[in-house]
Amino acid sequence: MISITVEQREKTMAVIIEQIDRILRHCQKCLSSPQEPSYEFQGNEYEIFALFTHAVEELGKYVYFHTLSKNKSGNYNIENFIFERHDIKFELANTVMPKDTLTVYTGSYTESFSDDYSTDTQTSWDKRLNILNVDLDKDGNPNNIKFEVNIDELRKSVWDMRNEFPYKQTIDTYMQSDKHKLKIEKLIKQIP
Repeated sequence: MISITVEQREKTMAVIIEQIDRILRHCQKCLSSPQEPSYEFQGNEYEIFALFTHAVEELGKYVYFHTLSKNKSGNYNIENFIFERHDIKFELANTVMPKDTLTVYTGSYTESFSDDYSTDTQTSWDKRLNILNVDLDKDGNPNNIKFEVNIDELRKSVWDMRNEFPYKQTIDTYMQSDKHKLKIEKLIKQIP
Protein backbone atom coordinates (compact mmCIF):
# COMPACT_ATOMS: atom_id res chain seq x y z
CA MET A 1 0.00 0.00 0.00
CA ILE A 2 1.21 3.49 -0.77
CA SER A 3 0.01 6.79 0.63
CA ILE A 4 -0.47 9.87 -1.54
CA THR A 5 -1.41 13.45 -0.78
CA VAL A 6 -4.57 15.21 -1.94
CA GLU A 7 -2.50 17.04 -4.54
CA GLN A 8 -0.95 13.80 -5.81
CA ARG A 9 -4.40 12.23 -6.14
CA GLU A 10 -5.76 15.21 -8.05
CA LYS A 11 -2.71 15.34 -10.32
CA THR A 12 -2.89 11.61 -10.99
CA MET A 13 -6.57 11.82 -11.87
CA ALA A 14 -5.87 14.74 -14.23
CA VAL A 15 -3.06 12.79 -15.93
CA ILE A 16 -5.34 9.76 -16.32
CA ILE A 17 -7.99 11.90 -18.03
CA GLU A 18 -5.32 13.47 -20.29
CA GLN A 19 -4.09 9.99 -21.23
CA ILE A 20 -7.60 8.73 -21.98
CA ASP A 21 -8.32 11.78 -24.11
CA ARG A 22 -5.01 11.45 -25.99
CA ILE A 23 -5.76 7.80 -26.79
CA LEU A 24 -9.35 8.48 -27.84
CA ARG A 25 -8.29 11.47 -29.93
CA HIS A 26 -5.80 9.28 -31.82
CA CYS A 27 -8.36 6.50 -32.30
CA GLN A 28 -10.93 9.00 -33.54
CA LYS A 29 -8.38 10.54 -35.91
CA CYS A 30 -7.87 7.09 -37.45
CA LEU A 31 -11.56 6.19 -37.60
CA SER A 32 -13.26 9.57 -38.07
CA SER A 33 -16.90 9.87 -36.97
CA PRO A 34 -19.93 7.61 -37.43
CA GLN A 35 -21.48 10.40 -39.51
CA GLU A 36 -18.48 10.62 -41.86
CA PRO A 37 -16.65 7.30 -41.56
CA SER A 38 -13.11 6.87 -42.79
CA TYR A 39 -11.91 3.46 -43.94
CA GLU A 40 -8.31 4.54 -44.46
CA PHE A 41 -7.22 2.44 -41.50
CA GLN A 42 -9.36 -0.61 -42.30
CA GLY A 43 -7.17 -3.60 -41.66
CA ASN A 44 -5.78 -1.91 -38.54
CA GLU A 45 -8.95 -2.11 -36.47
CA TYR A 46 -7.40 -4.61 -34.05
CA GLU A 47 -4.55 -2.23 -33.21
CA ILE A 48 -7.01 0.65 -32.79
CA PHE A 49 -9.15 -1.64 -30.61
CA ALA A 50 -6.08 -2.36 -28.44
CA LEU A 51 -5.62 1.39 -27.92
CA PHE A 52 -9.32 1.84 -27.18
CA THR A 53 -9.13 -1.03 -24.69
CA HIS A 54 -6.27 0.72 -22.92
CA ALA A 55 -8.38 3.89 -22.60
CA VAL A 56 -11.18 1.82 -21.01
CA GLU A 57 -8.73 0.28 -18.54
CA GLU A 58 -7.42 3.73 -17.60
CA LEU A 59 -11.02 4.80 -17.03
CA GLY A 60 -11.33 1.96 -14.50
CA LYS A 61 -8.27 3.33 -12.71
CA TYR A 62 -9.91 6.77 -12.65
CA VAL A 63 -13.02 5.22 -11.10
CA TYR A 64 -10.83 3.56 -8.46
CA PHE A 65 -9.21 6.89 -7.54
CA HIS A 66 -12.72 8.28 -7.01
CA THR A 67 -13.42 5.68 -4.31
CA LEU A 68 -10.46 6.68 -2.15
CA SER A 69 -11.16 8.13 1.27
CA LYS A 70 -8.75 10.18 3.31
CA ASN A 71 -6.86 8.41 6.07
CA LYS A 72 -6.17 9.90 9.53
CA SER A 73 -3.24 11.93 8.23
CA GLY A 74 -5.36 13.48 5.46
CA ASN A 75 -3.76 11.43 2.69
CA TYR A 76 -5.12 8.59 0.53
CA ASN A 77 -4.05 4.97 0.77
CA ILE A 78 -3.79 3.14 -2.54
CA GLU A 79 -3.68 -0.61 -2.80
CA ASN A 80 -0.83 -1.71 -5.07
CA PHE A 81 -3.08 -4.25 -6.80
CA ILE A 82 -4.90 -1.52 -8.72
CA PHE A 83 -1.86 -1.14 -10.95
CA GLU A 84 -1.44 -4.90 -11.38
CA ARG A 85 -4.99 -6.22 -11.60
CA HIS A 86 -6.07 -5.26 -15.11
CA ASP A 87 -9.28 -7.28 -14.85
CA ILE A 88 -10.41 -5.19 -11.88
CA LYS A 89 -9.88 -1.93 -13.77
CA PHE A 90 -12.04 -3.26 -16.61
CA GLU A 91 -14.74 -4.28 -14.12
CA LEU A 92 -14.66 -0.81 -12.59
CA ALA A 93 -14.99 0.79 -16.04
CA ASN A 94 -17.87 -1.57 -16.81
CA THR A 95 -19.78 -0.26 -13.80
CA VAL A 96 -19.96 3.24 -15.27
CA MET A 97 -19.82 2.75 -19.04
CA PRO A 98 -22.81 1.81 -21.21
CA LYS A 99 -22.44 -1.79 -22.46
CA ASP A 100 -22.89 -0.81 -26.11
CA THR A 101 -19.96 1.62 -25.84
CA LEU A 102 -17.73 -1.27 -24.78
CA THR A 103 -18.96 -3.58 -27.57
CA VAL A 104 -16.98 -3.51 -30.82
CA TYR A 105 -18.56 -6.53 -32.44
CA THR A 106 -22.10 -7.77 -32.00
CA GLY A 107 -22.16 -11.53 -32.19
CA SER A 108 -24.91 -13.54 -33.77
CA TYR A 109 -26.18 -17.07 -33.68
CA THR A 110 -26.36 -18.92 -36.95
CA GLU A 111 -28.47 -21.94 -37.74
CA SER A 112 -25.54 -24.34 -37.53
CA PHE A 113 -24.43 -23.29 -34.01
CA SER A 114 -20.99 -24.70 -34.75
CA ASP A 115 -17.99 -22.84 -36.11
CA ASP A 116 -20.26 -20.01 -37.23
CA TYR A 117 -21.24 -19.25 -33.64
CA SER A 118 -19.98 -15.87 -32.48
CA THR A 119 -20.38 -13.76 -29.38
CA ASP A 120 -20.07 -10.05 -28.67
CA THR A 121 -16.57 -8.65 -28.48
CA GLN A 122 -16.07 -6.26 -25.59
CA THR A 123 -12.99 -4.62 -24.17
CA SER A 124 -10.87 -6.76 -21.85
CA TRP A 125 -7.27 -7.33 -20.81
CA ASP A 126 -7.21 -10.76 -22.44
CA LYS A 127 -8.41 -9.41 -25.77
CA ARG A 128 -5.75 -6.67 -25.74
CA LEU A 129 -3.09 -9.27 -24.94
CA ASN A 130 -4.39 -11.49 -27.72
CA ILE A 131 -3.73 -8.66 -30.18
CA LEU A 132 -0.43 -7.31 -28.89
CA ASN A 133 1.34 -10.43 -27.60
CA VAL A 134 2.36 -13.55 -29.46
CA ASP A 135 1.66 -16.56 -27.29
CA LEU A 136 1.72 -20.30 -27.81
CA ASP A 137 -1.31 -22.55 -27.64
CA LYS A 138 -1.27 -25.92 -25.86
CA ASP A 139 0.22 -27.56 -28.98
CA GLY A 140 3.07 -25.05 -29.21
CA ASN A 141 1.65 -23.09 -32.14
CA PRO A 142 1.54 -19.27 -32.17
CA ASN A 143 -1.82 -17.85 -31.25
CA ASN A 144 -4.24 -16.23 -33.63
CA ILE A 145 -6.66 -13.45 -32.81
CA LYS A 146 -9.73 -15.31 -31.62
CA PHE A 147 -12.40 -12.62 -31.79
CA GLU A 148 -13.87 -10.15 -34.23
CA VAL A 149 -13.84 -6.36 -34.35
CA ASN A 150 -16.26 -4.49 -36.58
CA ILE A 151 -14.67 -1.20 -37.67
CA ASP A 152 -18.04 0.60 -37.71
CA GLU A 153 -18.91 -0.56 -34.18
CA LEU A 154 -15.39 0.32 -33.00
CA ARG A 155 -15.77 3.78 -34.55
CA LYS A 156 -19.09 4.25 -32.75
CA SER A 157 -17.61 3.06 -29.43
CA VAL A 158 -14.68 5.49 -29.68
CA TRP A 159 -17.00 8.30 -30.76
CA ASP A 160 -19.48 7.58 -27.96
CA MET A 161 -16.83 7.38 -25.26
CA ARG A 162 -15.20 10.61 -26.39
CA ASN A 163 -18.25 12.68 -27.40
CA GLU A 164 -21.58 11.18 -26.36
CA PHE A 165 -20.53 9.82 -22.98
CA PRO A 166 -18.52 12.62 -21.38
CA TYR A 167 -16.70 10.13 -19.17
CA LYS A 168 -15.08 12.54 -16.75
CA GLN A 169 -18.21 14.56 -15.99
CA THR A 170 -20.41 11.47 -15.92
CA ILE A 171 -18.12 9.61 -13.54
CA ASP A 172 -17.67 12.63 -11.31
CA THR A 173 -21.47 12.87 -11.03
CA TYR A 174 -21.91 9.08 -10.76
CA MET A 175 -19.44 8.84 -7.91
CA GLN A 176 -21.24 11.52 -5.89
CA SER A 177 -24.02 9.00 -5.32
CA ASP A 178 -23.42 6.95 -2.18
CA LYS A 179 -25.24 4.02 -3.80
CA HIS A 180 -22.81 3.89 -6.73
CA LYS A 181 -19.75 4.54 -4.58
CA LEU A 182 -20.75 1.66 -2.26
CA LYS A 183 -21.28 -0.65 -5.27
CA ILE A 184 -17.74 0.04 -6.48
CA GLU A 185 -16.21 -0.17 -2.99
CA LYS A 186 -17.92 -3.56 -2.55
CA LEU A 187 -16.40 -4.75 -5.85
CA ILE A 188 -12.94 -3.62 -4.72
CA LYS A 189 -13.29 -5.40 -1.36
CA GLN A 190 -13.99 -8.69 -3.17
CA ILE A 191 -10.54 -8.63 -4.74
CA PRO A 192 -8.35 -11.43 -3.38
